[in-house]
Amino acid sequence: MDGVSSKLIKFELMKSQVEMSLEKCIEIGRTVEAALLHANGSSESTENIFFYQQRIRNTGTRPKHKQNNNSKQHSIKCFCCGKENHVKADCRLIKKFCSECGQQGHIYKMCSKKRQISTLEAKQPEEDAEEPEENVIQNSFQEEYKTYSVSVSRVPPHYITLNICGFDLKFLLDTGSDVTVMSINDKNLYFNSLIIQDSNVLFRNFDQSITKPLGILTNLSVKYNEVTKILNIFVVKDNAPRVIGRDWLNELNLWPPNLSNNFEIGTNLIQNVSDAQQLVKSEFAEVFSPGLGNFKGETISLKLKPDAKPRCLPVRRVPFALREKVNNEITRLLNNGRITEVEQSEWGTPVVPILKPDGSVRLCGDYKLTVNPCLEIDHFPLPHVDDILDTLKQGEYYCELDLKEAYLQAPLSSESKNCTTIVTEAGTFKYNYLPYGVSSGPGAFQRLMMRKLKNIPNTIVFIDNIYIKGKDVQDTYETLCQVLKKLQDSEFKLKLEKCKLFTTSLAVFGFHVNKNGISVIKSNIEPLLNAKTPTNLTLLKSFLGKINYYARFLKNMATVLTPLYECTQKNNFSWTLECEKAFQIIKRKLASAGNLRHYDPTLALILTCDASDTGLGAVLSNRDENGVVKPIAFASKKLNKVEQKYATIDKEALAVVFGITKFYNYIYGRYFELETDNAALVRIFGPTKSIPKMAAKRLQHYAIFLSAFNYKVRHIKSSENPADFLSRIVENENEKLEIHSLCATANSSIVCYTNESQMDTLNWKKIQIESKKDRVFSKVIRYLTDGWPEKKELDSEILPLYNRKTELTLDRGCIFWGYRILVPQPIRKAVLTELHKSHFGIVRMKEIARSYFWWPSLDVDIDNITKECLICLQNCKSPPQTQKPWPIPPSPWYRIHADFLGPFYNKMFLVVVDSFSKWPEVYEMSNITSNRTIDVFKSLFTRFGYPVHLVTDNGRTFTSQEFFNFCKSNQIKHTFTPPYHPATNGAAERFVETFKSAITKIRESGHSLVSAVNLFLFDYSSTPQHTTGVSPSRLMLGREIRNRFSLLRPPPISDIVQEKVGKREEGNRQLKFELGQKVMVRDYRKGGKPWVQGLIVEDSIPGVSYIIDVEGVKWKRHVNQMMACSQSLEYVQAVD
Repeated sequence: MDGVSSKLIKFELMKSQVEMSLEKCIEIGRTVEAALLHANGSSESTENIFFYQQRIRNTGTRPKHKQNNNSKQHSIKCFCCGKENHVKADCRLIKKFCSECGQQGHIYKMCSKKRQISTLEAKQPEEDAEEPEENVIQNSFQEEYKTYSVSVSRVPPHYITLNICGFDLKFLLDTGSDVTVMSINDKNLYFNSLIIQDSNVLFRNFDQSITKPLGILTNLSVKYNEVTKILNIFVVKDNAPRVIGRDWLNELNLWPPNLSNNFEIGTNLIQNVSDAQQLVKSEFAEVFSPGLGNFKGETISLKLKPDAKPRCLPVRRVPFALREKVNNEITRLLNNGRITEVEQSEWGTPVVPILKPDGSVRLCGDYKLTVNPCLEIDHFPLPHVDDILDTLKQGEYYCELDLKEAYLQAPLSSESKNCTTIVTEAGTFKYNYLPYGVSSGPGAFQRLMMRKLKNIPNTIVFIDNIYIKGKDVQDTYETLCQVLKKLQDSEFKLKLEKCKLFTTSLAVFGFHVNKNGISVIKSNIEPLLNAKTPTNLTLLKSFLGKINYYARFLKNMATVLTPLYECTQKNNFSWTLECEKAFQIIKRKLASAGNLRHYDPTLALILTCDASDTGLGAVLSNRDENGVVKPIAFASKKLNKVEQKYATIDKEALAVVFGITKFYNYIYGRYFELETDNAALVRIFGPTKSIPKMAAKRLQHYAIFLSAFNYKVRHIKSSENPADFLSRIVENENEKLEIHSLCATANSSIVCYTNESQMDTLNWKKIQIESKKDRVFSKVIRYLTDGWPEKKELDSEILPLYNRKTELTLDRGCIFWGYRILVPQPIRKAVLTELHKSHFGIVRMKEIARSYFWWPSLDVDIDNITKECLICLQNCKSPPQTQKPWPIPPSPWYRIHADFLGPFYNKMFLVVVDSFSKWPEVYEMSNITSNRTIDVFKSLFTRFGYPVHLVTDNGRTFTSQEFFNFCKSNQIKHTFTPPYHPATNGAAERFVETFKSAITKIRESGHSLVSAVNLFLFDYSSTPQHTTGVSPSRLMLGREIRNRFSLLRPPPISDIVQEKVGKREEGNRQLKFELGQKVMVRDYRKGGKPWVQGLIVEDSIPGVSYIIDVEGVKWKRHVNQMMACSQSLEYVQAVD
């Protein structure tokens, strides 16, 4: 019925509620036409009734009888419609547009530019219309397209889908049209390479206007079902719909239509957004299903430079709080086939776990120092922002698709997998799919997506984001289906919660895109518009500096700001009514100023960041060819109470991460300049320099996050920083801001926190108080807050701290070097006394200290502890002998060593040591019978389970039949040491020796035997071993036990086991003794101490042996039987 122009006929046809055949419709139409003829008393034939009614509708008057010639001579002719008896101003068609020239105010027949077809028009309005000429085709297509849908029945039009030269296009089915047509827009979109041929055919529309098509496309391959034809199609101007006429219907065996048979006429239009969303989700459920996709097609190759040398870095220790999550992520990647475990590899990159908002972690390889410098970067161009905005312009509806973990869906070539190998505590793994952090990732993935989604109209891809537009819901749905079909065939998967389907607007790269155009998102400049009245001179100058920076957007700025400039020239800050008025006016001018500069990827990109005591600020700018820097967008954020207590360097670093996170879509994948007014960050965040080892964990995580970006960091003065004002004017209201998961979880990543303990002795609060009093530490605290002066201006005692200035942080008034707290001078002696309370050796004390605290002369002070402790000197043990070790067991409590100790202080003890973790167990034994020993082992095994292997000596208890049956029943392998060679049971024997020496020293310090045993076992199990590098409790229990030194750490106390700091020194003992020097010499007399004090009186063999005066008796001793001691020690008489 689209071809029926008479409203009366349409109304009669729509009145029927039943389905009618074509013959019945024609019969009703002719009946209405006859009734109209009879009502008007006309003798016109039914063939001309259409034109008759059309004239009535166009002119608004009925045709009149012819007048005589005299009346015609005095008539006035209208220049709009050509009729007489009225002027153009009174014509009812004055608002009509000419179909020939497009101008308003006249119709086609009165156009001066019309072609020579005037014979088709009647000279008098009352004359009947003539039949169309031979070269004029009657066509229901209208140049100015209108949708003739009847609101009463709401019957949608029907479409038929045809394949034309490989494109599936839908055509409006119009049985009243003689020819098939498409618009010039469709031609340029799908057949841009084809040439339009000239055509002499003219179209007569249903309103009797004559139009000429732009031309004709010939020799098109058209396929419908099993029928394929070579056909021609007419091309018309404007954005008209695609219409299939009777010419193509006949060629495709669809004419005449048999409505009673299975005549497929396409699908109805989708007009409801919710229906379209539901239909897409159901049709492409596989694309939105859980899990990762596996791209089916080409692989991505990472090309190494010819001179590339493999590099393998050591494993980076994972925080214990994240270890389980990291293991779960590794297991997930293994199960999904994203990674594969390897035995060894020339390449090795440590990983950094990044917490996601949902609590899971993402494994990111730190490829900055391994693979990235060796890669030939894929410079496949990313789409320009102008291209994206041009694609999305004039769209009614939009879609944005986000690939789920996009890189992990793109497989790597076999030769590219080895260089992506990561090293973790759980093993070494190589990636089978593209990992995050590889510099060639953006270009390579963009190339893959462009190849897959090419030739899809109104669609553009930016790495893992796909943008789609449509002129209506149906058009958007058709384009979206093409994209989803490609993704489904390639086995890609999308993240549904991040996809936007059939929205009327879209936020793309900081721009708000809708059908009306493109505008800057106003929220980017809201911090400036919502600035409160300055309360001091600093804020006023900062505000003026910011306004001056954007002076090119403001008219008469200098005049408006005169009161504010005068306010800055006064000695005292005085805010007047004129100042307030100027302040409000300039803000209104800024709000009404033109849009900020559009992002131009061809110009240099600058990100400027700054932080104040209460907020963060960032400005993204472009620098043009003339060196003029203009802003693109602003961002600011108020610091919460915890972040406000950060050190200055931490706030400045957080501002950098905030700026990059806020403008992530602008800067990711391209080179940019990073500006900051903090000089220390230039060293830490420099992309060509490694991350400082002792930098605070927070800064280390930030630096790793920035390693995925390509940038150059530059230091600028604070007065030149445009982000300074934004960081000072943030609102107090809580602001919801999408920020990178690294920033959201920064508080849980840092280990430098203080304990809230109320302990009155040695704790962090005392360090906090003494740090403020200490002359050196108070200066360092001020430098960390306000910035460091030049090196030449510092005292020599501050230089050791200045050399570590990029690694020092401030937390609650305490200074930290990495994770170690700095102890001020007044309480260092108390800390050393507490450290030496267990009388451990130098190496063990240094390992404890390196896990908790530090000061510049710490190592020297620890060396002097043992030399000044007479108890340690008198009970020092001889150096251990070298022997072949037992094989390393695969797990804790796999092989244990047991031995009896005593009599020791008239007591017998059973000693058990785990060979893997060095975990000790000591039991006081009332007797050492087999039954008593078996009872102790049963109690022990109830806590830790049965071991696989037990090693003991040949004592009667262990060789008894009862003990043999006990081991056999529990399937424990029992191994005896060789007779008279106790060193075979080295683990137990060494522990027995350590135990006796330590207990003796602790006992002589005034502790009871039970207290001494408990203190020794507590400190021994929590102290890192030099053979394993970690404490027995960490290996045995999987955690560190809380001890008295844990109080020195600020809360929350982390369970991280620090990396082994030093190596154990072995052999090459070099000592030089001089005459008259006090030394400790070995005493072989029975009942005496192992070592006694003596005086060197002469050298027997220089450098080898000496004569020592001991209690008036001269002894000859080798250097291996001598030890140096402090010369300040008083001579002590040996006690028998």
